[in-house]
Amino acid sequence: TTSAGTASETYSEFVVKRLVQIIIKPTTANTQFDLRLVDKNNLDIYHDTGLVGKQSILSQNLPQYVYGNFTVILENASNDEDFSVLLVFSEEI
Repeated sequence: TTSAGTASETYSEFVVKRLVQIIIKPTTANTQFDLRLVDKNNLDIYHDTGLVGKQSILSQNLPQYVYGNFTVILENASNDEDFSVLLVFSEEI
């Protein structure tokens, strides 16, 4: 749930996986938001702004592999509401 337009979730000790897809769905179809994935050093590994409603971001636009600790951040949401976030990974290396 976003609060003051922001929410984040950190994933720890993640084994190397190929990030294939991110699916994000806010409760309201016209909610606008920004998406960031950052590594343990708070460096952007993916950043997209001005997203509206349900989004399906495919692998060609994502970092090939993620590992260790990383954080998914939703920012600047136009509504404080629940978001569903699904990260799809592949076991292939």
